[in-house]
Amino acid sequence: MSELSDLKALLLEAPADQLDHSMFPLIEAWDAEPKAIQILEVLDKCIYYALASGFAVKALQVMLDYAMTNEGTTLDQLEPLAVWRQ
Repeated sequence: MSELSDLKALLLEAPADQLDHSMFPLIEAWDAEPKAIQILEVLDKCIYYALASGFAVKALQVMLDYAMTNEGTTLDQLEPLAVWRQ
C-alpha cells in the first residue's frame, strides 16, 4: 500500500469528533491511490461545512500536497475541475 492509501484507510477509521462520517462515502469512492482532485473535494467540504477537526484538515492538506506533487499539478490547475465549487 502507498502512503495515500494508508491514510485513506486511517481516515475511514476516524471518530466523528475528528471527521464527520458524512464524508466517508466520498473517501470510500476514492481511487486506490487517491487523486488530488478527490482529496480536494473532501478537504473543501470539510472546511466549508466544518466537518473535520483541525488535525483532520491538516492531514487532508498534507495528502493533497503529496498527491499534487506526485501528479505534477497545482491548485490553479485543479480549480477548473472542482465542479462542487460552482
